[in-house]
Amino acid sequence: MTRPTRSTSTNFVQNNKAAVSWIVYVLLIGLRLIFVLLPGYVHPDEFFQSGQEALFFSSTRATVAWEFESHNAIRSVVPPWFLTVLPLRFYAFVCHLVSPGDWSIDRLSGRELLLVPRLFVALLSIFTVDVCVWRMGRLKNQEREIKCTDANNGWESLSTVPLEVIVLASSWPALVLLNRPFSNSLETMCLACLLQVIFSTGSKFSTCRCIVVGAICAAGFFSRITFASFAAPIVLLFVHQRQSHYRDLDSIKQRSSLGNYVHGFLLDSFLMALGFIVVSGLFIWADTRFYQERHNDLIIPETAEDEGLKDAATTKLFGRPIFITPLNFLAYNSNATNLSQHGLHPRYIHALVNMPMLFGPLAILWYLQLFRMWFQYKSVKNEARQTPQSSHAWPMITSTCVGIGVSGLCVLSCAPHQEPRFLLPILIPLVVSVPCQKWTGRAAVLIWIIFNGVLLGFFGGLHQAGVVPSLLELNFGAKQPAAVVFYHTYMPPLFLTRSRSPESEKGVCNTFLDDPVSQTEHNDFRGRCDLKSKDGFNEMPIIDLKGTNESHLLDTLNDLLRCDLRATGKNGIQTIDEFTTADNFVYVVAPWTTISHSSLGDDARENPTFCLPKIGFDCEKIRTYHPHITTEDFPTWEGSIRTFWSQLELNVWNLSCRHC
Repeated sequence: MTRPTRSTSTNFVQNNKAAVSWIVYVLLIGLRLIFVLLPGYVHPDEFFQSGQEALFFSSTRATVAWEFESHNAIRSVVPPWFLTVLPLRFYAFVCHLVSPGDWSIDRLSGRELLLVPRLFVALLSIFTVDVCVWRMGRLKNQEREIKCTDANNGWESLSTVPLEVIVLASSWPALVLLNRPFSNSLETMCLACLLQVIFSTGSKFSTCRCIVVGAICAAGFFSRITFASFAAPIVLLFVHQRQSHYRDLDSIKQRSSLGNYVHGFLLDSFLMALGFIVVSGLFIWADTRFYQERHNDLIIPETAEDEGLKDAATTKLFGRPIFITPLNFLAYNSNATNLSQHGLHPRYIHALVNMPMLFGPLAILWYLQLFRMWFQYKSVKNEARQTPQSSHAWPMITSTCVGIGVSGLCVLSCAPHQEPRFLLPILIPLVVSVPCQKWTGRAAVLIWIIFNGVLLGFFGGLHQAGVVPSLLELNFGAKQPAAVVFYHTYMPPLFLTRSRSPESEKGVCNTFLDDPVSQTEHNDFRGRCDLKSKDGFNEMPIIDLKGTNESHLLDTLNDLLRCDLRATGKNGIQTIDEFTTADNFVYVVAPWTTISHSSLGDDARENPTFCLPKIGFDCEKIRTYHPHITTEDFPTWEGSIRTFWSQLELNVWNLSCRHC
């Protein structure tokens, strides 16, 4: 029996190109849906700007992002409602049909609140982004005079998946970012919908398309105002298409009139403005209702840091206040002092760091294509001076996508605060405009797989990967701790701690500590007690210390446990609240490196039940989540890969006043 050679396998792939492309694409779609389970924690905005906390979480423990406070009001509530509340309501409705009972959103567990929106966003990205790239890939091949089997609608045979779609589906931004409810994901989907309308093959010049274009622009603009930088080249192309249509009509009728052009332009502008205004009005109405309710329930602090923003949060219309969130967003981000609180970056970070981080080899090829197009333009311009009849035009799809990428990158680079996910919509024009057919060799494919595999593993499976599982599994026993302290981690989303309580009729009294550190001077440390008996959830207080120092952690633990008062005897114990009993304990969730690299972690690895030497707490490690990477507290290299890997973990410590 002869052994198959490399040429034989290559011929098999070429002869079965359609089948191989479909197998690869279906596998990639399956991976995108499965990867909603990945524990990687990319950025807090995934949770705190997506709606699980701010829109329907009625508990007083909800961590409402500052963007959704009524005195800021810089985010519209419609996009997070669409990405989270809508699929959750549908999920609850389906569950009620299958198993009748109380399936309201307030009854759903943290795991359901996490996975259902992710699955919805992943499916939505397939039917918007993937379909858009599929259509544009076919049209681009048609412009390059590639033979199409169906010339009526401009689509190549559906038997083969376009290479552009395979590149998109195999990129790590599609496998991680496009299946999570980021506002950037919705912005990318709006861009895909706009491109599909512009390059639609049916009823190209229907007046309804003008209204749809305006409506999509409004939805994208209220999702993120940066959508305007991506949509501008598309809208200009659409206007150019309409004017060309009017010119063709004049040529058919063998007459030319400037009035027809002006009339057509004004009509199209009116229809697009109509669609934009109607959809914007719906967004403003929903935002005004939401923020007005929060304004009535909450007290705006008198000492606001930005009084100008506080005044700009509401706009008067006929004497009544309305909330126009894009204006508030623009007012906030126009102030460099406000942006400095989130981090200031050099203007070149997007172009030189974030683009390669997101798209890797694709970004490099796109930059090379820009230089090639520029030099071709210069050479054609010089030839035109010598030979006026010479001309050169790039395919419309390619030119449009290049314009989208350049416009978005240049506008976003003007802002001093730059994060990689801001560039996510550029994924579509990059995939479509780069000639991927020229880079299908084994080396190129291997580089693409390695790049996306590394970034997928880092952001999807390693980065802050212990935070979400620790919150989902926070109930480690029948007795609750006095508090759960998160130390040197990303912000813990509190809705993940929700779980269906088997004893929903019994009330559980929890102590919520507003600011434990500020109360160190008081002998009587009182919190706020809420009963969660009716909604069936068993919640526990959570304190986020963020990246504070070691002394802040010790002060917080001392305030929670009050071991010094407990040691004074019976009279001393009576001065402490009811929760401070002899068997009181606290959970501390922290990366291993924050303990082992400080005075808290002497001999910690050899002894899992070590003591904190400064105060003498009794400590027991009860959970370990591995692997977990926090770039702010990266492990030190000790000469061994095994040792380095073993330090990538997030631990849950049980601390009490029992002395060692």
